[in-house]
Amino acid sequence: MADLPYTPNPVWWVQLRLLGGWTRLLSISAIYLALLIAAAVGFRYLARGISISAYCDAAIQILAFVQTLLIVIGGCNAVYRALSRDVTTNMLESHRLTPLSGASVVLGYLVGSNAQVLSLYAVGVVVGTVVIRWGTIGVASWIVGNIEMLFVAPMAWAATLVLGIGRRKPTSPGAFLFVMVILGTPLLFIPGAGLLSGIYAGYIAATTMTGTSGVPFAIGVIPLCVTAGMSVIWGRGAMRKFRRPDLPAFGPIRAAGLLVIWLAAASFGLMLVEEVEQRGITGLGGAGSPFGDESYVPGCLTATAIVAMLVALFPLYASALASVRAGRGVAPQRPGDRLAARGQPLFCVALIVVFLVPHLESARWDVIAGASAGAWASLLVVEAVLIVWCSHNRKSGRMIGIYIVLLWVAPPLLDVAYGEWVIAQSGAHRSLATPTMISGMSPFGGLARVFLEDVKFNMVPGVAFQVASGVAGWVLLRRALRRIRRNNAPETI
Repeated sequence: MADLPYTPNPVWWVQLRLLGGWTRLLSISAIYLALLIAAAVGFRYLARGISISAYCDAAIQILAFVQTLLIVIGGCNAVYRALSRDVTTNMLESHRLTPLSGASVVLGYLVGSNAQVLSLYAVGVVVGTVVIRWGTIGVASWIVGNIEMLFVAPMAWAATLVLGIGRRKPTSPGAFLFVMVILGTPLLFIPGAGLLSGIYAGYIAATTMTGTSGVPFAIGVIPLCVTAGMSVIWGRGAMRKFRRPDLPAFGPIRAAGLLVIWLAAASFGLMLVEEVEQRGITGLGGAGSPFGDESYVPGCLTATAIVAMLVALFPLYASALASVRAGRGVAPQRPGDRLAARGQPLFCVALIVVFLVPHLESARWDVIAGASAGAWASLLVVEAVLIVWCSHNRKSGRMIGIYIVLLWVAPPLLDVAYGEWVIAQSGAHRSLATPTMISGMSPFGGLARVFLEDVKFNMVPGVAFQVASGVAGWVLLRRALRRIRRNNAPETI
């Protein structure tokens, strides 16, 4: 390890030393190359009855899958292991005491910890380039697809880093990656989710490797650029979290910017649905692809609005923590820390209305007003709970999760269960129960009432319940902020 060449990034250099240096990297890469060659020869012997071109095409399909798993899942795991090791050994704290910039530390973790993964990935590219010459897939497709995947993987690495760099025990990316794999295909049909999660870009890169992509390069560049932009956003969040682990990665304004990005991506994607359908993305779903279904846009709008309510938790938390710190007399640290926390829920709901309502073919403003009032009141309760919990220096994630499950998710589920029970008792032959005012007790039900034409129920009881909860939340919020200021006011003689 003493013969390591100079690297311009100290953290990168340290991570290379911890991985064993260039000698170990090259040795493992040579072993991996030998395994790939042995596998190719062995499977060719077992499949000697098929033509060489068919065998090589099948081998490229398998190798493309391995490359994707290696660079995305293997890379996330490498970042997680490096971060966990440095947290355990207090190496991360020593980095904070140095004059290193946040960018140097983040790049050091992203590149240095993935040196082995990148070397194995390069071996796979070389092997595929050799094998593909005897197949029917173009070499250019293989190389371009692998380059495109290098735009996708850093976003997953940066997200892993921002989730763990400010915690006593870094969060494993395994659960998130499992959810992404399970929800991969459904996310493809929600434009905002497909763009921002990297699913679109990953799908384009993987299919380009195998020569099966039906997406023109001019359109495929858009998801790749969005994914690269999200990599920068998560990386910037990790830089801020590295320097100030006691503060959120995104302040009130930047967190609200995440909500704007989500809604803008969804709105942009909906405008391109017709173009996407004509260009061949629908080939993923074959004859059953939902892009041409009349209910696609309303269903997509509903899903986008529901996810927007969850994304709004980020600016709410940032505003709550900033308000608590301001009440304690702490100087503002981030842009927007002086903004009133009470205005953040209204701002988030206004963004949802501005971005999504224009996509409705026919809008009933009384329904929109009722659903907006319910959503605002629900978010106000969340803001109040966050301020109370932050004022006691308690972690609020579990409490907010319980609140969302009980008052946001449970009413629609109970309504569905009740409707199915009524159908079973009456013997009626219907595939799905009709939502009732029970769903209206949840902001999710109110949003469904706005965007889904076949959902019709009396919104008044639900909106009244949510507004009453919001009023209680408003009172709780004001009292909590007043108590914080009173407890931290200077004593007078």
